[in-house]
Parts: sequence; C-alpha cells; structure tokens
Amino acid sequence: MLVHLVPQNSVFAPDGERLLGTLQGPTQAPKPLLMDLRSLVSAGTVAGAKNHVQRMRHDPSPVGVTLFRAPLADGVVWESSYQCIEPPPGVDPLNWDGGFDAPPAITLLLAEPTPVDLSLQERLQALANRCDGSVAKARLIQDFNLAPLDLSSWPDRLPVRCVF
Repeated sequence: MLVHLVPQNSVFAPDGERLLGTLQGPTQAPKPLLMDLRSLVSAGTVAGAKNHVQRMRHDPSPVGVTLFRAPLADGVVWESSYQCIEPPPGVDPLNWDGGFDAPPAITLLLAEPTPVDLSLQERLQALANRCDGSVAKARLIQDFNLAPLDLSSWPDRLPVRCVF
C-alpha cells in the first residue's frame, strides 16, 4: 500500500516549507519508491506533461511514513509508485520509466491552501518533529482520515523517515 498524506480529493497546498508525506504499508519484499513531480500543462490536464520538475527515487523501506520537501508547489502533479522491477544494467533508475505493477498515487499540488490543507500542514509538521522516531498508528489514522483503510495487521508504531 502507498498513500499520499493529503486530503481525500488528492488536491493539496503544502506549507511554505513544501512538506509532503507518504505512508508505505508493510511488505515482505520492499521495493524502491519513485516520485515524479511535474508541471501541470496549460488547460488543466496532465496529458503531455513531460516537464519534470523533480524525480526522486528512495531506497526500499519497510512500513512507515516518509516525509520530503517538494521543489515547488503550484500547479505541480505529484505521482508516487513502487518500482517493482529493477532497470536493465547500465540504465539510470531515475531515467527509467518501467517496472511499475500498479497505477501511481496522484496528487495535484497548489499554492492556495484551504482550511483542510492548513490542518494537514500542521499534522505534517508534527510528524516532521518525529523524524528518525516513530508515530502511533492510531494517531495517523485519526490525523489523516485513514479509517477507511484496513491497517489492522500493521504495527502499532510506525517509523518516521525524513529525507531532507
């Protein structure tokens, strides 16, 4: 499982520090996490948006929260997915677009926050205060409206990884 810690409509305005977070579920064989941040094309569609603002690849990680900072946050499409197949020898993993088993998690990042965004910004900042520590699963469920997900088999405490 891979979840962006954003409102349910998948539209989010990060804070001034552009803090974003993902929740990664437990797995027996963790895979690298690839995140693409691309400029939204004019006319409000992502079709043909090849303007990579930034691509990040994180090493395989166990269950937990990963926090990072977006390079910019207005009119940016953020996509995250696991890279389940390693790139062929000699191919840079950041430039390879293969190896994905499932559609990505997708969020539109904007500059103007709503009241829901402001609340989530505060919750992400609280998680950032726990970098290299852990957070209670129950707190994540409550703070990020994760009750519809079945997290019953997950550990009671989840690590908080910060890549900034």
